[in-house]
Amino acid sequence: MILPTIDGRECVPVRLLPFMTCWRPLSPDVVARLLSRRDEWHQWSISSFNLSPNGQHDELQPRAWNTIDDDLTVLSRNLKAQEDFEFQKYPQWRHDSLALLPAAVFVWRDELVAEYARSFGLQKYPSIRPGAVEISEEEAAAECESIIRLCSNPDTSAQADAAIEKGKQSVARDTVYLPGDGELSFTPLLSADEERVVFEGFESVLAGSLALAHPQQTEQGRVILGASAMPELLPTASSSVLVGVSTSKVESPDKGPTLKKAALVRKCLPKWPTIRSDLHSASENGLSAAAKAPAHGEWFEGPALDWARKKGKLSENNQTAPVANSAFNISGQVHRIER
Repeated sequence: MILPTIDGRECVPVRLLPFMTCWRPLSPDVVARLLSRRDEWHQWSISSFNLSPNGQHDELQPRAWNTIDDDLTVLSRNLKAQEDFEFQKYPQWRHDSLALLPAAVFVWRDELVAEYARSFGLQKYPSIRPGAVEISEEEAAAECESIIRLCSNPDTSAQADAAIEKGKQSVARDTVYLPGDGELSFTPLLSADEERVVFEGFESVLAGSLALAHPQQTEQGRVILGASAMPELLPTASSSVLVGVSTSKVESPDKGPTLKKAALVRKCLPKWPTIRSDLHSASENGLSAAAKAPAHGEWFEGPALDWARKKGKLSENNQTAPVANSAFNISGQVHRIER
């Protein structure tokens, strides 16, 4: 994913933040509360900035987020009051709450990464889950709240670290970390409509960022944002992405059959054990450039396997070996949306 670059520095639209953590913990209401600095436990010191149509950017004061925070609270309560069953209005809340975050407002990427690691990283917030008999859920929750309170104050960070270490040694826990926990994903799954909303106001900046990232391609092919805020650049000299034209209509070079990400994982996981983490970091490790197809969510199978083979990722002699003990291959796993 190519992020907007302003004054040579990458920035992250605030509307992208919920997608970077799969809406937990950075849902729109949490984003607004953190940037307003109203939160009692989490005090984000980073600033947000408003991008003007002329390309200038100005810092937003924390109090500018107060009204947004209030509007999100009202929206949540109104939708919850209309529910006949739990989470009935959650899809509508996700759609409406994202639109309440201001367009063309961003935070600096480097500051975000450091602040998120300090506030929500695994090293500060272990997943505290009670053991069979050693600790109750109430006691675990109380201990977690105590640790969060200590972590929120720089003067008590040493005490927080000591409390975490003591808890690790004295309390039995069934701790389960899933891939991506405590991390920000810079390759989130976005639909075309969501991309338009997320990058509203950043079109001209993104065009410049694409030109910097792919100077040779953008000299020969016109790349103008329209149907998608982040179109894939095609590696042919005649490539051209026109205003208002979907990138799916632009023909791509023949690299063989394509698969959706989930299908690619299912097919290749037995011989490519690290495929999930490699796809998660595709924009950084070169996999995206080698095998990402122009269509949203599609990957070229052949080039992806070639990339994995060159990186020594494939277990060619064990292509049909099952992954019975893999945490990623649990049949009947149920996912529940929470707020």
